[in-house]
Amino acid sequence: MGLYAKHLDLGTGSVDDDNSGSAYNEIRLNFRRQLAKSKLFSSIKYSKNSLFFYGYNGKKNVEKSSISQNFQNIEANLSLEGNANPNLSYKLALQYSQLWDRFQGKEQEIILNGKAIYQFAVDARFVGDLTIALPQYSNFDTQTTRYFVKFSPAHMSRIGNLFFRLGLGMVHASDSVGAASRLRIYPDLSASYDISEGELSAYLHLRGDLQRNTWRSFTDENPFLNNQIALKNTDKNLEFRAGVRGNYLQILGFDISGSYSQFTNMAFFTNSAQDASKFAVLYDPAAISVFGFQSSFSLKINEFDALLKTEYTNYGVKNLEQAWHRASLRNTLFVSYRYFDQLMFNLDLFHIGGLQALDMSNNQVVSLKNIVDLNLKANYYVSKRFSFFTSLNNLFSSNYQRFLYYDSRGFNFITGVTASF
Repeated sequence: MGLYAKHLDLGTGSVDDDNSGSAYNEIRLNFRRQLAKSKLFSSIKYSKNSLFFYGYNGKKNVEKSSISQNFQNIEANLSLEGNANPNLSYKLALQYSQLWDRFQGKEQEIILNGKAIYQFAVDARFVGDLTIALPQYSNFDTQTTRYFVKFSPAHMSRIGNLFFRLGLGMVHASDSVGAASRLRIYPDLSASYDISEGELSAYLHLRGDLQRNTWRSFTDENPFLNNQIALKNTDKNLEFRAGVRGNYLQILGFDISGSYSQFTNMAFFTNSAQDASKFAVLYDPAAISVFGFQSSFSLKINEFDALLKTEYTNYGVKNLEQAWHRASLRNTLFVSYRYFDQLMFNLDLFHIGGLQALDMSNNQVVSLKNIVDLNLKANYYVSKRFSFFTSLNNLFSSNYQRFLYYDSRGFNFITGVTASF
């Protein structure tokens, strides 16, 4: 049994002091039990995220109570994993969640996930994945019930230096508006070849999927949404990716790839015409082409770890003027260093570029400033169950907007303690 609790209160922010504050609270109980041939896991969580719609762009004398928002969430999980026999392993997971806000927005969802792996030869196995999701969303004047069922069987095998996966994904789902319920079938094909075993390999894959969009997934990405959202899933009709990856002496690793994808009903955020401090979700109903380049380089020397990632994406939108609030370039650097067993340092550097937004006051496109954010965190572990930490955030004190009208918080620091039971 384990207990986790978190309280984070940032009382003031970048706009009108406490009008842009935020707070996050969470408490979670975890349970684990070893059975004869399986393991049972369960957890229950409650969280509350409080914030304000402070992107009111220069308005004066805005009452704090008129722009407050909070999200509360209850989540319960139960999972069972084990081996039915030496060749067959399985995992079953059941989740119930309920999310609600102060404007009568509410979403409850039941999700069942299942996975089975049958090893019928030394280098060959069959994998089956099943997902059933039943979300229900409501606000002050509407209620929508949707369903999502996905089954993905695949055969995986190795012949010499060649590894391949032959599978498909079958999805039957409904949306709140627009698309009729129907069966979709996607390819799930991949192959990799070891050019130099353990050091260098080339790979490619051809896949598709129906990406679930829910009120919860949207508010996790952008909590400043208005409360009248049409929920549609995004159809990734196909994705082709090819690349190379390698590892030299378990010290230097790399992964470089290029991709072409085609999406229908890709979702974008833009400021609402009725209230620019809140965001609407817009979809491009056309089949749009998305080109991408991805690279990652890792370095590990004793207690030092570093990871540098770059992602470039070109969105070929057709029914929208721009790919609103989607970045074309992301660079991230993660560095960690452990000094003996008690002191850990972490450095994160983020760069995001190419963000475009629409100023609803004059219907003009706004190119948002590039984001550069440097953070440093230190943890001192008194024991396995107790530690102190200090986080220094936005060390450059950069003034940027991830979403139009929402200024970032400048340099700030957080200090506290962690304890596990």
